[in-house]
Amino acid sequence: MPPTPHRAQCLVSLNQLRHIIAVNFPLVAFLIGITGHPRLFI
Repeated sequence: MPPTPHRAQCLVSLNQLRHIIAVNFPLVAFLIGITGHPRLFI
């Protein structure tokens, strides 16, 4: 079953989303650590 263009587009956007999360995660973790809400990780 060949991948459809829609599926490829979803894969690309998922890749970009993963990259954005990977880049911003340290900043988000830092802010959460400052504000003191560790239960957001659970």
